[in-house]
Amino acid sequence: MNRIMILLRKINQFVRLIHAWLIIRASNLFDKEYYLANNPDVALSGIDPLNHFIQFGGSERRDPGPYFSSAWYLTSNEDVKNSEINPLVHYLMFGKKEKRGIKPAEGLDQFAMIRSSGLFDEEFYLANNPDVAQAQIDPLEHYLYYGGFEGRDPGLKFSSNYYLNSYNDVRISGINPLVHYLIYGLPENRVIELSDQRFLNALKDYYFKGSKFSPLDIKQIKCYYPQTINWDGRSHNMVNREGKIWLIKDKMNKEMIKREILAFSLSKNLVNTCEIRTLTKEDCEVLIEQNLAPSYASPKNTMLIRLAQDYSLDDLPLKTLDSSLAGEFVFSLWIRRRDLTLNNHAYTKDGVLAFFDLNASLGFDINKECGHYDVNQFFQNISPGYAGYWRVRERRKELLDIVKMRQSNGYHYHFIDSRSDFIRSIDFIKEKILKQRDNFSDYIKKAGYSGDELNKLVSFLDKTTETLPTDVVRMVQVIFSEFPELS
Repeated sequence: MNRIMILLRKINQFVRLIHAWLIIRASNLFDKEYYLANNPDVALSGIDPLNHFIQFGGSERRDPGPYFSSAWYLTSNEDVKNSEINPLVHYLMFGKKEKRGIKPAEGLDQFAMIRSSGLFDEEFYLANNPDVAQAQIDPLEHYLYYGGFEGRDPGLKFSSNYYLNSYNDVRISGINPLVHYLIYGLPENRVIELSDQRFLNALKDYYFKGSKFSPLDIKQIKCYYPQTINWDGRSHNMVNREGKIWLIKDKMNKEMIKREILAFSLSKNLVNTCEIRTLTKEDCEVLIEQNLAPSYASPKNTMLIRLAQDYSLDDLPLKTLDSSLAGEFVFSLWIRRRDLTLNNHAYTKDGVLAFFDLNASLGFDINKECGHYDVNQFFQNISPGYAGYWRVRERRKELLDIVKMRQSNGYHYHFIDSRSDFIRSIDFIKEKILKQRDNFSDYIKKAGYSGDELNKLVSFLDKTTETLPTDVVRMVQVIFSEFPELS
């Protein structure tokens, strides 16, 4: 019987050792080189360092790596000290779930930790914090002691603001957010976000310069409100600024805003796209205070688009109904903007079209990749909101009343005055697009893209520009055909 009990105890010890070995190996908190360098007796003995730490080192208050202090954990948790469980094993099995704290090993060099992480970019930090550059302070020292707590980003790969706002324990810990992530967040698989700095830089060219928001008067509201009602019955609030009327577009995201910026910059002085404006944090606070924007409005999810009906002919490059619609069709084909619908354009006071909502383009949300070059595939989906639904015909007695057109049932045609003038305008817009193909990279960079995303978008526009002449031929075939059920 005694032999059986002894055997069972040995088996139990072996199972516990294997279990401890597996969970510590998976945690990233054990550093073999660190353990051997700080425990030369273990190195001389030839014992496996992890086995030594599990069986002896933890209870002897030796640290498994730079990010976990065995002594502090045992001293802070009397129950662990009395349990004879290895302190790191206890933390991984119970302490983490119970939100027990851990501390780094004594003498941890936070400067070296950040430098070796690959998440601090000195050039980026100085370029985006000119006050630090002017003061000639060491950028890493500034970030470690001040910048991280102020929400400044150490580089493109880590958002201090996101990490601080996402984790209350980080905010109250008094630890620099990047240091906290490297010591605790990384082993705990905490989520981080990329820096917003490149995105915020992209917004600056579209900020308002001076002036203030002012509400619309009653006459303007009565005139324009029915035309702001979307396909889902939701209307958009409006505001005056710079002597223009703007629609407030919320419920967006950073990617949608970046694509609006990119598509608008490609379209300027080419076709009749409605002007866009991005917002500062202070702008959003004013709109929220005036009950014109929801409480969650921020520069990352809200922007302004000029009301199409507010335009005069002097403001627009294309000054006829036929040329303005041709411009929208060719430009939408070029950037693969599928949403050419009655809800995404409107008639000005002079009966000319201006269009908006450009973000469903450039491969966005289409097969979840930056592609969709094939024009036949682009026109394949014959349903509202997709390119296969685009249809054009000459108007006869139809009035250009966008509200009534949106409310009508069945298929929606886009009206022109003259087919021949419309076709000539298509060729004119096509040639203008083909002449500006060398500037794509600059436009894409200014919209906040870099690296692989930049390369994909350059490749995308190179491809759609190359195929534009033949794509236009296919488009004309589609838009002048009958709808399938009506043929």
